[in-house]
Amino acid sequence: MPFKSEYQKKLVVLSSICAALVAIYMLSFVFSSEKSAERSALWTIVSEKLTKTVENIEISGNDDESISLFKENDHWFVSYNEFMLPARLEKIEELLKDISLPAAFPIRSSSGSDSMKFGLGSSAKKIILRTADGSEVLELQIGNLDNAGKNIYVARKGEKEVRLGKDIFSAYLNGARTSWQDMRFFPANIDLKSVQRVIVYQKLSGEDETQKEDWTMVRDGSGWKFEEGGEKADKTKADTFVQSILDSSGEDFLTSLRITDAVFAVEGKVPSRIVLETGDGKSYKITLGPKAANYDGNERLSAAVTDRPFVFTLADWTVNRLWKDKNDLL
Repeated sequence: MPFKSEYQKKLVVLSSICAALVAIYMLSFVFSSEKSAERSALWTIVSEKLTKTVENIEISGNDDESISLFKENDHWFVSYNEFMLPARLEKIEELLKDISLPAAFPIRSSSGSDSMKFGLGSSAKKIILRTADGSEVLELQIGNLDNAGKNIYVARKGEKEVRLGKDIFSAYLNGARTSWQDMRFFPANIDLKSVQRVIVYQKLSGEDETQKEDWTMVRDGSGWKFEEGGEKADKTKADTFVQSILDSSGEDFLTSLRITDAVFAVEGKVPSRIVLETGDGKSYKITLGPKAANYDGNERLSAAVTDRPFVFTLADWTVNRLWKDKNDLL
Protein backbone atom coordinates (compact mmCIF):
# COMPACT_ATOMS: atom_id res chain seq x y z
CA MET A 1 0.00 0.00 0.00
CA PRO A 2 2.92 2.46 0.46
CA PHE A 3 3.40 2.37 -3.28
CA LYS A 4 -0.23 3.38 -3.86
CA SER A 5 0.06 6.18 -1.34
CA GLU A 6 3.16 7.56 -3.04
CA TYR A 7 1.48 7.30 -6.40
CA GLN A 8 -1.57 9.15 -5.14
CA LYS A 9 0.61 11.95 -3.80
CA LYS A 10 2.34 12.37 -7.14
CA LEU A 11 -0.99 12.32 -8.91
CA VAL A 12 -2.34 15.04 -6.66
CA VAL A 13 0.75 17.18 -7.25
CA LEU A 14 0.58 16.70 -11.01
CA SER A 15 -3.13 17.44 -11.03
CA SER A 16 -2.54 20.63 -9.06
CA ILE A 17 0.20 21.71 -11.48
CA CYS A 18 -2.06 21.05 -14.46
CA ALA A 19 -4.90 22.97 -12.87
CA ALA A 20 -2.58 25.91 -12.18
CA LEU A 21 -1.31 25.88 -15.75
CA VAL A 22 -4.85 25.83 -17.11
CA ALA A 23 -5.78 28.76 -14.83
CA ILE A 24 -2.73 30.74 -15.93
CA TYR A 25 -3.52 30.03 -19.55
CA MET A 26 -7.13 31.19 -19.15
CA LEU A 27 -6.10 34.35 -17.29
CA SER A 28 -3.48 35.19 -19.88
CA PHE A 29 -6.10 34.77 -22.57
CA VAL A 30 -8.51 37.10 -20.76
CA PHE A 31 -5.88 39.75 -20.09
CA SER A 32 -4.54 39.43 -23.60
CA SER A 33 -8.03 39.99 -24.98
CA GLU A 34 -8.49 43.02 -22.75
CA LYS A 35 -5.16 44.47 -23.83
CA SER A 36 -5.97 43.74 -27.44
CA ALA A 37 -9.32 45.50 -27.09
CA GLU A 38 -7.61 48.40 -25.38
CA ARG A 39 -5.03 48.62 -28.17
CA SER A 40 -7.72 48.56 -30.84
CA ALA A 41 -9.59 51.39 -29.07
CA LEU A 42 -6.49 53.61 -29.10
CA TRP A 43 -6.28 55.32 -32.46
CA THR A 44 -3.93 57.81 -34.03
CA ILE A 45 -5.77 59.77 -36.69
CA VAL A 46 -2.58 60.83 -38.46
CA SER A 47 1.04 60.44 -37.41
CA GLU A 48 3.03 63.38 -36.09
CA LYS A 49 5.60 62.71 -38.80
CA LEU A 50 2.96 63.32 -41.47
CA THR A 51 1.57 66.46 -39.83
CA LYS A 52 5.00 68.03 -40.23
CA THR A 53 4.57 67.77 -44.01
CA VAL A 54 1.23 69.61 -44.00
CA GLU A 55 1.13 73.00 -45.72
CA ASN A 56 -2.56 73.24 -46.59
CA ILE A 57 -5.60 72.69 -44.38
CA GLU A 58 -9.25 72.79 -45.41
CA ILE A 59 -11.99 72.78 -42.79
CA SER A 60 -15.57 72.27 -43.90
CA GLY A 61 -17.67 72.63 -40.79
CA ASN A 62 -19.38 75.96 -40.63
CA ASP A 63 -22.43 76.12 -42.89
CA ASP A 64 -21.61 79.70 -43.92
CA GLU A 65 -18.04 79.25 -45.06
CA SER A 66 -15.23 76.75 -45.25
CA ILE A 67 -11.79 77.63 -43.94
CA SER A 68 -8.71 77.42 -46.16
CA LEU A 69 -5.32 77.69 -44.48
CA PHE A 70 -1.98 77.51 -46.25
CA LYS A 71 1.68 77.87 -45.43
CA GLU A 72 4.08 80.03 -47.40
CA ASN A 73 7.67 80.94 -46.51
CA ASP A 74 7.21 79.36 -43.06
CA HIS A 75 4.19 81.55 -42.28
CA TRP A 76 0.54 80.46 -42.15
CA PHE A 77 -2.25 82.42 -43.83
CA VAL A 78 -6.03 82.34 -44.14
CA SER A 79 -7.19 82.48 -47.74
CA TYR A 80 -10.09 84.90 -48.18
CA ASN A 81 -11.26 86.51 -51.43
CA GLU A 82 -7.80 86.08 -52.96
CA PHE A 83 -6.18 87.75 -49.94
CA MET A 84 -3.54 86.15 -47.74
CA LEU A 85 -4.61 87.10 -44.21
CA PRO A 86 -2.23 86.37 -41.29
CA ALA A 87 -3.28 83.19 -39.45
CA ARG A 88 -3.02 82.18 -35.79
CA LEU A 89 -0.07 79.81 -35.66
CA GLU A 90 -0.96 78.59 -32.14
CA LYS A 91 -4.41 77.40 -33.22
CA ILE A 92 -3.06 75.57 -36.26
CA GLU A 93 -0.37 73.86 -34.17
CA GLU A 94 -3.00 72.88 -31.61
CA LEU A 95 -5.17 71.27 -34.30
CA LEU A 96 -2.27 69.29 -35.78
CA LYS A 97 -1.22 68.15 -32.30
CA ASP A 98 -4.75 67.08 -31.31
CA ILE A 99 -5.19 64.83 -34.33
CA SER A 100 -1.74 63.24 -34.03
CA LEU A 101 -2.04 62.08 -30.40
CA PRO A 102 -3.28 58.51 -29.73
CA ALA A 103 -6.72 58.64 -28.12
CA ALA A 104 -9.58 56.29 -27.26
CA PHE A 105 -11.65 55.90 -30.43
CA PRO A 106 -13.12 52.37 -30.36
CA ILE A 107 -14.66 50.96 -33.53
CA ARG A 108 -18.46 51.19 -33.59
CA SER A 109 -19.08 49.86 -37.09
CA SER A 110 -17.02 48.06 -39.73
CA SER A 111 -19.66 47.53 -42.38
CA GLY A 112 -19.08 50.72 -44.33
CA SER A 113 -22.72 50.68 -45.44
CA ASP A 114 -24.30 52.42 -42.45
CA SER A 115 -22.04 55.47 -42.26
CA MET A 116 -24.88 57.81 -43.19
CA LYS A 117 -26.70 57.13 -39.92
CA PHE A 118 -23.62 58.36 -38.07
CA GLY A 119 -23.61 61.62 -40.05
CA LEU A 120 -20.68 60.53 -42.20
CA GLY A 121 -20.26 60.11 -45.94
CA SER A 122 -21.37 63.01 -48.14
CA SER A 123 -23.03 64.84 -45.24
CA ALA A 124 -19.96 64.78 -43.01
CA LYS A 125 -17.94 67.76 -41.92
CA LYS A 126 -14.32 67.43 -42.98
CA ILE A 127 -10.76 68.25 -42.05
CA ILE A 128 -8.44 67.78 -45.03
CA LEU A 129 -4.66 67.99 -44.80
CA ARG A 130 -2.39 68.31 -47.84
CA THR A 131 1.30 68.74 -48.55
CA ALA A 132 2.76 71.67 -50.50
CA ASP A 133 2.34 69.81 -53.83
CA GLY A 134 -1.33 69.08 -53.10
CA SER A 135 -0.92 65.43 -52.07
CA GLU A 136 -3.61 64.46 -49.60
CA VAL A 137 -2.30 63.43 -46.18
CA LEU A 138 -5.69 62.98 -44.56
CA GLU A 139 -9.39 63.48 -45.11
CA LEU A 140 -11.11 63.03 -41.78
CA GLN A 141 -14.89 62.83 -41.90
CA ILE A 142 -16.66 64.00 -38.75
CA GLY A 143 -20.26 63.05 -38.09
CA ASN A 144 -22.87 63.22 -35.35
CA LEU A 145 -22.44 63.51 -31.62
CA ASP A 146 -23.65 60.58 -29.54
CA ASN A 147 -26.70 60.88 -27.29
CA ALA A 148 -24.62 62.27 -24.43
CA GLY A 149 -23.26 65.00 -26.67
CA LYS A 150 -19.66 64.43 -25.57
CA ASN A 151 -18.38 61.88 -28.08
CA ILE A 152 -18.45 62.10 -31.85
CA TYR A 153 -18.40 59.65 -34.77
CA VAL A 154 -15.47 59.89 -37.17
CA ALA A 155 -13.99 57.98 -40.08
CA ARG A 156 -11.03 58.35 -42.38
CA LYS A 157 -11.78 58.63 -46.09
CA GLY A 158 -11.46 55.25 -47.80
CA GLU A 159 -11.84 53.21 -44.59
CA LYS A 160 -14.93 51.28 -43.51
CA GLU A 161 -14.41 51.63 -39.76
CA VAL A 162 -16.54 54.18 -37.94
CA ARG A 163 -15.09 55.19 -34.59
CA LEU A 164 -16.48 57.06 -31.60
CA GLY A 165 -14.38 59.24 -29.31
CA LYS A 166 -14.11 62.49 -27.40
CA ASP A 167 -15.25 65.51 -29.40
CA ILE A 168 -12.05 67.48 -29.92
CA PHE A 169 -13.21 68.75 -33.31
CA SER A 170 -16.20 71.07 -32.82
CA ALA A 171 -14.01 73.91 -31.57
CA TYR A 172 -12.21 73.83 -34.92
CA LEU A 173 -15.19 73.06 -37.14
CA ASN A 174 -17.62 75.66 -35.82
CA GLY A 175 -15.29 78.64 -35.55
CA ALA A 176 -15.69 81.55 -37.94
CA ARG A 177 -12.94 82.51 -40.35
CA THR A 178 -11.91 85.32 -38.01
CA SER A 179 -11.16 82.82 -35.24
CA TRP A 180 -8.27 81.52 -37.38
CA GLN A 181 -6.84 84.99 -38.11
CA ASP A 182 -4.07 86.60 -36.12
CA MET A 183 -5.91 89.78 -35.13
CA ARG A 184 -3.44 91.05 -32.53
CA PHE A 185 -2.24 94.62 -32.95
CA PHE A 186 1.24 94.15 -31.54
CA PRO A 187 3.76 91.31 -31.26
CA ALA A 188 4.06 89.50 -27.94
CA ASN A 189 7.63 90.68 -27.37
CA ILE A 190 6.45 94.22 -26.56
CA ASP A 191 5.78 93.97 -22.83
CA LEU A 192 4.50 96.48 -20.32
CA LYS A 193 7.94 97.28 -18.91
CA SER A 194 9.29 98.19 -22.35
CA VAL A 195 6.71 100.97 -22.88
CA GLN A 196 8.11 104.35 -21.78
CA ARG A 197 5.66 106.84 -23.25
CA VAL A 198 2.00 106.83 -24.32
CA ILE A 199 0.38 109.58 -26.43
CA VAL A 200 -3.39 109.64 -26.92
CA TYR A 201 -4.74 111.91 -29.68
CA GLN A 202 -8.45 112.17 -29.04
CA LYS A 203 -9.67 114.28 -31.97
CA LEU A 204 -11.30 112.24 -34.72
CA SER A 205 -10.63 113.43 -38.26
CA GLY A 206 -13.61 115.27 -39.74
CA GLU A 207 -15.34 115.93 -36.40
CA ASP A 208 -15.68 119.20 -34.50
CA GLU A 209 -13.22 120.62 -32.00
CA THR A 210 -15.17 119.67 -28.87
CA GLN A 211 -13.41 116.36 -28.41
CA LYS A 212 -11.60 115.35 -25.21
CA GLU A 213 -8.12 116.78 -24.87
CA ASP A 214 -5.05 114.95 -26.09
CA TRP A 215 -2.61 113.77 -23.42
CA THR A 216 0.79 112.17 -22.93
CA MET A 217 1.83 109.83 -20.12
CA VAL A 218 5.48 108.98 -19.40
CA ARG A 219 7.36 106.70 -17.04
CA ASP A 220 8.08 108.20 -13.64
CA GLY A 221 10.25 105.77 -11.71
CA SER A 222 8.10 102.68 -11.21
CA GLY A 223 4.95 104.65 -11.97
CA TRP A 224 3.55 107.13 -14.51
CA LYS A 225 2.93 110.86 -14.79
CA PHE A 226 1.32 113.19 -17.31
CA GLU A 227 3.48 115.60 -19.29
CA GLU A 228 0.66 118.13 -19.29
CA GLY A 229 0.75 119.53 -15.75
CA GLY A 230 2.97 116.83 -14.27
CA GLU A 231 0.16 115.04 -12.37
CA LYS A 232 0.88 111.51 -11.28
CA ALA A 233 -1.26 108.78 -12.75
CA ASP A 234 -2.68 105.99 -10.63
CA LYS A 235 -0.07 103.23 -11.20
CA THR A 236 -2.54 100.33 -11.24
CA LYS A 237 -4.94 102.11 -13.60
CA ALA A 238 -2.12 103.25 -15.87
CA ASP A 239 -0.48 99.81 -16.04
CA THR A 240 -3.84 98.20 -16.77
CA PHE A 241 -4.52 100.74 -19.52
CA VAL A 242 -1.14 100.24 -21.23
CA GLN A 243 -1.48 96.45 -20.98
CA SER A 244 -4.95 96.66 -22.54
CA ILE A 245 -3.42 98.46 -25.53
CA LEU A 246 -0.75 95.76 -25.91
CA ASP A 247 -3.38 93.00 -25.67
CA SER A 248 -5.84 94.58 -28.09
CA SER A 249 -6.98 93.01 -31.33
CA GLY A 250 -9.37 93.74 -34.18
CA GLU A 251 -12.62 92.10 -35.17
CA ASP A 252 -11.62 91.43 -38.76
CA PHE A 253 -9.27 92.53 -41.50
CA LEU A 254 -10.78 95.11 -43.84
CA THR A 255 -9.67 94.57 -47.43
CA SER A 256 -11.50 97.57 -48.92
CA LEU A 257 -9.02 100.02 -47.33
CA ARG A 258 -5.22 100.08 -47.39
CA ILE A 259 -2.89 101.16 -44.59
CA THR A 260 -1.36 103.60 -47.11
CA ASP A 261 -4.68 105.36 -47.78
CA ALA A 262 -4.84 109.10 -47.07
CA VAL A 263 -7.44 108.60 -44.31
CA PHE A 264 -4.67 107.23 -42.09
CA ALA A 265 -2.11 109.92 -42.91
CA VAL A 266 -1.08 112.38 -40.19
CA GLU A 267 -1.58 115.63 -42.09
CA GLY A 268 -3.20 118.89 -41.00
CA LYS A 269 -5.84 117.92 -38.46
CA VAL A 270 -4.38 114.99 -36.53
CA PRO A 271 -6.43 111.77 -36.82
CA SER A 272 -7.34 110.00 -33.63
CA ARG A 273 -4.48 107.70 -32.74
CA ILE A 274 -2.51 106.12 -29.90
CA VAL A 275 1.28 106.06 -29.93
CA LEU A 276 3.43 103.76 -27.79
CA GLU A 277 7.14 104.52 -27.51
CA THR A 278 9.45 101.81 -26.17
CA GLY A 279 12.84 101.94 -24.51
CA ASP A 280 14.64 100.76 -27.66
CA GLY A 281 13.53 103.88 -29.54
CA LYS A 282 10.72 102.26 -31.53
CA SER A 283 7.24 103.72 -31.96
CA TYR A 284 3.96 101.83 -32.49
CA LYS A 285 0.72 103.49 -33.59
CA ILE A 286 -2.98 102.67 -33.77
CA THR A 287 -4.65 105.16 -36.13
CA LEU A 288 -8.43 105.33 -36.47
CA GLY A 289 -9.99 105.65 -39.90
CA PRO A 290 -13.56 105.91 -41.23
CA LYS A 291 -16.38 103.49 -40.54
CA ALA A 292 -16.68 100.54 -42.90
CA ALA A 293 -18.79 97.40 -43.20
CA ASN A 294 -17.48 94.51 -41.11
CA TYR A 295 -17.78 90.81 -42.04
CA ASP A 296 -21.22 90.73 -40.38
CA GLY A 297 -22.42 93.67 -42.50
CA ASN A 298 -22.41 96.13 -39.59
CA GLU A 299 -20.30 99.25 -39.80
CA ARG A 300 -17.28 99.56 -37.52
CA LEU A 301 -14.47 102.05 -37.18
CA SER A 302 -11.37 101.05 -39.11
CA ALA A 303 -7.81 101.23 -37.83
CA ALA A 304 -4.28 101.00 -39.23
CA VAL A 305 -1.60 99.59 -36.93
CA THR A 306 2.19 99.83 -37.25
CA ASP A 307 3.75 96.83 -39.05
CA ARG A 308 0.39 95.13 -39.69
CA PRO A 309 -0.28 94.59 -43.41
CA PHE A 310 -4.07 95.01 -43.36
CA VAL A 311 -6.54 97.52 -41.95
CA PHE A 312 -8.61 96.27 -39.00
CA THR A 313 -12.23 96.83 -38.06
CA LEU A 314 -12.72 97.57 -34.36
CA ALA A 315 -15.58 96.79 -32.00
CA ASP A 316 -17.09 99.88 -30.36
CA TRP A 317 -16.11 98.62 -26.91
CA THR A 318 -12.47 98.36 -28.05
CA VAL A 319 -12.49 102.00 -29.17
CA ASN A 320 -14.10 103.15 -25.91
CA ARG A 321 -11.60 101.18 -23.82
CA LEU A 322 -8.53 102.50 -25.62
CA TRP A 323 -9.33 106.16 -26.20
CA LYS A 324 -9.61 107.09 -22.52
CA ASP A 325 -9.88 110.48 -20.93
CA LYS A 326 -6.85 111.55 -18.92
CA ASN A 327 -9.03 111.95 -15.81
CA ASP A 328 -9.82 108.23 -15.89
CA LEU A 329 -6.19 107.47 -14.95
CA LEU A 330 -5.58 110.09 -12.23
